[in-house]
Amino acid sequence: MKKLLFLVPFFVCIGINAQLSIVSVNTNYIIDFESSIVGVNNGVLNASGFSSDPQIGQLDSDGIIITGCSDGEMNFGDEKPDGDFARGSSTGGKTTGGIYACEVEENNYALGMQPTGGDLSEGAIILKVSNQTGNTIAELSVLYDIWIYNDQGRSNSFNFLYSTDNVTYVPIPELDYSTAEAADESVIWTKKTQTTTFTIQISDTENAYLKWISDDVSGDGSRDEIAIDNIQIKATSAGNNTDIRFKSEQLVSIAPNPCINQLTIQCKNQIKDISVYDLSGKLILSKKDVFQDKIVLPISDINSGIYMIKITDQKGKTEVRKFVKCK
Repeated sequence: MKKLLFLVPFFVCIGINAQLSIVSVNTNYIIDFESSIVGVNNGVLNASGFSSDPQIGQLDSDGIIITGCSDGEMNFGDEKPDGDFARGSSTGGKTTGGIYACEVEENNYALGMQPTGGDLSEGAIILKVSNQTGNTIAELSVLYDIWIYNDQGRSNSFNFLYSTDNVTYVPIPELDYSTAEAADESVIWTKKTQTTTFTIQISDTENAYLKWISDDVSGDGSRDEIAIDNIQIKATSAGNNTDIRFKSEQLVSIAPNPCINQLTIQCKNQIKDISVYDLSGKLILSKKDVFQDKIVLPISDINSGIYMIKITDQKGKTEVRKFVKCK
């Protein structure tokens, strides 16, 4: 997705160690690797490594890790600032194995891997997701884009699995994907969008793990670059049958971010309700029956920190965004 410049300095004011937290069901959480997401990335991805206290451009190792690199295994919370874990930017055509910030379109960055014989040919991306809704999550809906730079004569897989313990994983075969064995004559980044909904039991405060694995399939020689982008996640609580299909576009914008005294919220439809939560899921403030398409929300009285704001429009659709409150 095109980056929103006002979201880049998301961790300017404070740092935090966390994974992606779902605080509201039937709400679309989006990871585009350009906007800062608590527990995933700090600012626009530049593939400068992983850290539990990520600097601008880094990934947050408390919430997302890579396995299968020759420079060593990785666990949640590890510090991996160099080598295979920090190969920098790529527009395609790299040969050194490791993790890249792939510019798949102009100013559109995706989390990419270049598999080689020693790196990531049996590798994985693992995303940790925490249930902070106050209820048991019974269903997850996941959508993501796979980007491929098919310049080599080997086919590699990029398949999806999920787990509740990061040990036993359940595959979803209908999402199995493999790159073409024959290289394209005219090589450009191409995209494949995948989506699924599956039943899962995640108790309140417990975690789920989403995993994308890559392995050799057929052919020989070097391997294509593969990247993931625009990961979207929705949760449904037990007994809730609300339609959780994804919206094709975001309905809400907020600015500035970070902010000090006020936050401007604009919606394509009229705003009905606004709720602000801290990262534990505690309600900090709310406004009901707004019925305006734009509102300036005073926030000078809340403490500095990272918050999630839930906006519900007059049609009942909701979106959740994260923002930083500074002094």
